Amino acid sequence: MKLRRRALFSLPLLPLATLVTQPAAADTMPIGVISDFVGCTPPADWMICDGRSLRIADYPVLFAKVGRLWGGDATTFDLPCISPPMAGMSVDTMTMQPVMIALRIIKVR
Repeated sequence: MKLRRRALFSLPLLPLATLVTQPAAADTMPIGVISDFVGCTPPADWMICDGRSLRIADYPVLFAKVGRLWGGDATTFDLPCISPPMAGMSVDTMTMQPVMIALRIIKVR
């Protein structure tokens, strides 16, 4: 007697462009949330967690939440410098341009 396996559930497959360009509910995420992102350029109001310094006057709400947790001085504060567990690069075969596979991003506005 041969047993047949049945899937208990199935997940819909989304085109990669949907995953890259439309992060789930990005506009409802609170400022300061850190998330993984697949793509080259983070969505609007997000920045790569690359340790860069930001002016407090430009990002007062984010500064109020994170302060100088990752560094800074009298007029600046730093974003965290963290990379996703599976970061890497690839090449777009149509344009031969490098494509970032994964980024760790923080909501800044």
